[in-house]
Amino acid sequence: METAQWADQEHSVWKVLPLHPQPQPLESFTSYMIRLAEANGLQSISELITLVGIPQRRQASLCNSPDYPAPSYYAGLAHITGCPEERLLQTTFHSLVQRFGRSTYPHSLHRFLRESLASSLRYCPACLASCDPPYYSLLWRFLVLPGCTEHGVRLLDQCGHCGSLLLLLTSPPQLAKCPTCQGDLRTGPQTHLSDEVLLPTHGHTQDLKMLLSPLQRPLEEAQAKVIGKQCMALRRRQELSITEVASLTGQNRSVIMDIEQVSSLRASLDDYMRYADALSCSLSEVFDIDRLQELLAPLSEEQTCKQVEAAIQQLKRQGELVTRRNIRNLVGMEATHLKHYPQVEKLLTKGLKGQARRTALTKNQREEELVKLVEQAIEHLRTRGSRVSQQRIADLVGMTRSALMVYPHVKAQLKQIAYSGPPHDLLRKVQDAIEQAQALGTSLTHRGISERIGISIGTLRGDSQVKAVIQHAQNESRQQCENELVNRVENAIAQLLLRGEKPSLPKVSQIVGRNYASLYHRPQIRELFLSLL
Repeated sequence: METAQWADQEHSVWKVLPLHPQPQPLESFTSYMIRLAEANGLQSISELITLVGIPQRRQASLCNSPDYPAPSYYAGLAHITGCPEERLLQTTFHSLVQRFGRSTYPHSLHRFLRESLASSLRYCPACLASCDPPYYSLLWRFLVLPGCTEHGVRLLDQCGHCGSLLLLLTSPPQLAKCPTCQGDLRTGPQTHLSDEVLLPTHGHTQDLKMLLSPLQRPLEEAQAKVIGKQCMALRRRQELSITEVASLTGQNRSVIMDIEQVSSLRASLDDYMRYADALSCSLSEVFDIDRLQELLAPLSEEQTCKQVEAAIQQLKRQGELVTRRNIRNLVGMEATHLKHYPQVEKLLTKGLKGQARRTALTKNQREEELVKLVEQAIEHLRTRGSRVSQQRIADLVGMTRSALMVYPHVKAQLKQIAYSGPPHDLLRKVQDAIEQAQALGTSLTHRGISERIGISIGTLRGDSQVKAVIQHAQNESRQQCENELVNRVENAIAQLLLRGEKPSLPKVSQIVGRNYASLYHRPQIRELFLSLL
């Protein structure tokens, strides 16, 4: 029966699918879509999406956001399956992002889950063999889980028979079967996890099950800030500084501060999981609001003094400025809270006065060093026969021009250097820089060429001959990239045809790893698809 007949909402009996199995616990959205299509004899996921009532122009949403498509999918799918929208949302990452107080729109979700999700299917052969019917777990999408704790085996990320990469959505829709060789994924090889790997995997699995489970209570209005305060409370009770946690996680200090203070919502799920691992606690503990109320009690003045003093000593050891802001960042407390304690304020004042004396002395010493370095750079350029410019001096010293200009004596030195116009061999230098960039595969930009040859961007753009050479090289580079992309698309189309599948932009975009829209707006690729019709 044609899909168009099924989708006729006024006259057709197919307002509910003939067979509409309900989602299994922790089943992924893509798995449920494949099961529905397969159970009802549909030949592709596109047919099911049409029945859901999604217009053709929006069907790419499922390919671009597997397991968390646009909100318009849920109402239509609930209508034809009799499954409530709330239950359908449990097959996605909806509850997880809500728990962290993040936006549930797909774009924001992608940013929060960056580096956390596998882009293709990962699966446990033992799980597929033990389930009737088999289905794919949402847990398998998370890269932090190397294996399945229920069976103690490693997750496979390719067909165990032919080694092919497995897409999250296949055509025709088939569960537990490789679309390339038709091999049974349930009979794939099983590699057991070692005890060292199994223990942390069990903890991460329990955390993710908690995060993906439906919410049992209303969330706080500023949920992200609540979680940040609880993270800070756990860190402070272990007497760890922000710098120490950053070192343990291998992250930048600003990421730890964003987790605790939620200044920019840049922290990802991976950042939160690494933070919890550094504190040797689970995310379940972080989200246990009842248990952590006692941790949120303010520290005593004595405890705060101890942390402030430790922060001052740490800044001195690292050669960093002792400022209220740096101390506040290390301690993880607002400046207004620190002012409540007289002894803490006295300690801060003492540390800042000592810093002011050291800063003045250090700046004078630094300026003397820089004056000598600038003199050596000028001599080096003259000896080599190179043009002496402020930019080249800054490059040799290892600082920016604006940073050097902060020091009065150094600024006077640099101002004595007269600008003598572009060198006579500018064109040759630009051509050499272009050849080097092409050999290294780096982008051809005015800034990149400027930094490579030590000539300002203004000088490059002011010379018409140089400007034309750069423009020609950029056009050639763009055309080469375009040709390479067309070749990749042609190979992807050939691969789909070999599988017996009808090539489509969404399928090809998944194979080549490019956005659907970016392919559609390229004339050569659009013409290539039109020729297949």
